[in-house]
Amino acid sequence: MRIMSHVFISTYNVLMYIDVLVFASSEPVPGMNDGTLSLAFTELRQILDLVIYGDWSSYISDYGTERNKYARVQPQTLLIILDK
Repeated sequence: MRIMSHVFISTYNVLMYIDVLVFASSEPVPGMNDGTLSLAFTELRQILDLVIYGDWSSYISDYGTERNKYARVQPQTLLIILDK
């Protein structure tokens, strides 16, 4: 069984956020539309936030609505991650 500490996840979350912002703004893929790369990381960002902050009540109550701040997080993805 693999267990990740809350400190590791929180630290990784912050570092990844900074790296993604820098990487996406550097236009590493010629010809890619503005914002496309940032959108590719949105689901991961939302999953980490949901797991780290434990905002399950908001995720469940807002699922499928326009105000859902975890709109890109699918229940199937969460089940796979939480099972790990």
